[in-house]
Amino acid sequence: MLAGRPTSAEALIAYAVERASIQDVQSMIGALRAAAAAEPSWSMTAIRMAEIDLQTRGGGAARRWLSRSDALDPASPAAPIVRRGLLLAEARSARAAGDRSQTAAGLRAALALGPDDSDALLDLAALAEPAPVAAASLRRSLACRTWAGPFVNLGNLEKAANRLTAAVGRYRQAIATDPAHAIGWNNLATVYRDSAALPAALLGYRRALSADPSRATTESNLLQALQFDPTIGDLQLAVAHRRWSEHHALQVASPRQAFANRRDPNRPLTIGYGSADLGRHPVGFFLLPVIEAHDRSRVRTICYATRDLDDEVSRALRTACDTWADATDHSDDSLAARIRADSIDILVDLSGHTAHHRLMVFARRPAPVQATWLGYFDTTGLDAIDYLLTDRWEVPDDRRARFAEEVVTLTAGRFAYRPPAYAPTPASPPSLEAKRITFGSFNNLGKVTEPVIRVWSRILAAIDDSRLLLKWPSLEDRGVASSIERRFAPYGIARNRLDLRGGSPHDAMLAEYGDVDVALDPFPFSGCLTTVEALWMGVPVVTLEGGRPVARQSAAILSRLGLREFAAEDEESYVRRAVALAMDVDLRTTLRGDLRRRMSASTLLDGRAVAASLEDAYRMMWRRWCRKGEGSGRR
Repeated sequence: MLAGRPTSAEALIAYAVERASIQDVQSMIGALRAAAAAEPSWSMTAIRMAEIDLQTRGGGAARRWLSRSDALDPASPAAPIVRRGLLLAEARSARAAGDRSQTAAGLRAALALGPDDSDALLDLAALAEPAPVAAASLRRSLACRTWAGPFVNLGNLEKAANRLTAAVGRYRQAIATDPAHAIGWNNLATVYRDSAALPAALLGYRRALSADPSRATTESNLLQALQFDPTIGDLQLAVAHRRWSEHHALQVASPRQAFANRRDPNRPLTIGYGSADLGRHPVGFFLLPVIEAHDRSRVRTICYATRDLDDEVSRALRTACDTWADATDHSDDSLAARIRADSIDILVDLSGHTAHHRLMVFARRPAPVQATWLGYFDTTGLDAIDYLLTDRWEVPDDRRARFAEEVVTLTAGRFAYRPPAYAPTPASPPSLEAKRITFGSFNNLGKVTEPVIRVWSRILAAIDDSRLLLKWPSLEDRGVASSIERRFAPYGIARNRLDLRGGSPHDAMLAEYGDVDVALDPFPFSGCLTTVEALWMGVPVVTLEGGRPVARQSAAILSRLGLREFAAEDEESYVRRAVALAMDVDLRTTLRGDLRRRMSASTLLDGRAVAASLEDAYRMMWRRWCRKGEGSGRR
C-alpha cells in the first residue's frame, strides 16, 4: 500500500484501484483526475477512469472517458472490454425502464465486441425475439459454457409451443447442471401440472421452495396446484395460504397509516381494479360487462393493467373504465405509490395467487380499503386484504371461518358473462346422428386427476360405445396425450374411446361443443368459464359439488340457472346423474334449445345486476371505514 498519495500517473492509477477496493470513491476519483493531469496523453488513464466510473457510478461519465481514450490511442486493447461493459450497463438500464428495443440493441452491440458472453446471450434470448432467434442465442450461450440458465429458457420456448415433453427434457437438463436451480424446478413443476401429472408437480414446487424459500411466485404456484389435489383438506389449504402471507407479505407490510381520502360516506367512490389479465382471459371476459355497467354516479373506476395485453377485450376495457393505468413496468413499491397518489378509495385484486399477481402491492396497503374478487377461488391469506367478494353458493355462511378476509356476498352472483358475438348457434345433440354418446371436457388438463379418470371411466363403462372428448392445448403434445391414454387403460377404457384434441381459436373451440352430448366437470377443481361456455353452446354440465370454493364453481353456476339437479353430492350420484342424462335424449334435446333462453333470463348475463351488487358492497365497506379510525378497513 502506498504511503500518502503518489504523484506519477501509473502510481496514481494503482492508488485509485486500491481506493476503489475499499469503496473510497472520493479518493479514487481524485487520484484518477490527478493521473489524467499528470499524463494527459496516456490513454490508460482514460480507460481506467471509464472502467471505475462504470463499476462505481453506473457508467454515467464512462462514454466520455472512452472517447478520450479513442482519441489518444485508437488501437488500445483495453478499450473494447470497457466499452462492452458500458453497453451491457446501458442495456440493463434500458431493460429496467421497459425499453425492450434499446435493451436488445445494447446487448447486440456488446456481443459484437464479445460474442462469447453467455450472460448477454441469455439476456438477449429472454427478450421478445422470434423463437428461432432466441433459441439460437441460447445455444450460443451454452456453447460458451454449460449452465442452467439457457436450458431453462429453452424449456420455456418449448412450453410456449406446447411441446411439453421436450420442455421437461430441457428443465431436467437445467436441474442436472444445477440441482438447486429454483426456477428450473418451478418451471418443471408447472409443465407437470399442465400435463395432468399432479404428484410430480407438487414435488417440483416443493423442491423449488427448498432451493429458494424467498420465491413468492413459486409458493403461489404451489397454492394453485394444491387446489387440484383431492387429498388435501380445506383447513390445510387455508393454513397454506396464511403461511404464504407470513413468508412474504408480512415482510413488506406497512404500519398503520393515515389516508387523505375524504371521509364522506355517501360520495362517489374511486375504485381501483388491479390485474395482469385485462384481456382475453376469464377475468377480462367476466369483468367487461360489469365495468361497462357501473353507475358513474356511484363509482369511478381505474384499471391498473400489470401485463401488456392488446386484444379486443383489453381495448374494450380501456374504453369502458374511467382511467386506464399501464402498470406493466412498475415495481411493487412504485405501483403502490402510484395507487396511493391516485387516492383510490377501494382497491380490488382480481388475481389472488394466479400467474402474474401483484399481491405484494396489496401487502403495502396503498388504499384504505382493499378487497379481492373474481380472479381467484380462495382466500389470499393476507391481513392487508379486508374483504373477499363472492356469492352464497360458492361460500355458504357455514364455510366462512377459514378465510383471512371478511366474506361479502354479492346478491346477484359472483360474476356476469357476455357471450361473444362469434359464438355459433348450438348444434343438435351429436348422438342423434352418430348413434353413440359423447361426453366431453374442455377444462384445463391439470384438473384431470386420478379420481377423475376413475369416475369418468365408470361413466364410459356404463354406456356401450360411448366416447370421451378431452380438449386442451397441452394435448397437442403426443407424449402428454399418450400419458392420458395409458392412465385410462387400467380402468378398461381403450384408446379408441378417447378423442384427445389440442387448442384452437376461440370461435372454433366453441363450435366443437357441437361434438359433445354431455359435459363432465372435473373435481375438486371444477370449471368456471368453461362451464358457462358449455352451457351457452347448449351442452348440459354434470358436476360434483365439493367443500372448497373451487369445487363449487359449476354448482354455483347451475344454481343461478335453476339446474341444481345436475350438481351431485358424491361420486355415486355423479355417475348416476351423468349416465341418466346421457340416456335421456328428449331432455338433452330440450336443453340444447333452451339453455340460452334460461341463461339470458338470469343474473348470469346481467352485468348491471352484478355491478349494482358490487356497488352496494363497496358502499358498505366504505361507510364502515368512514366510521372507524385511520388504518385498516377490516371488521
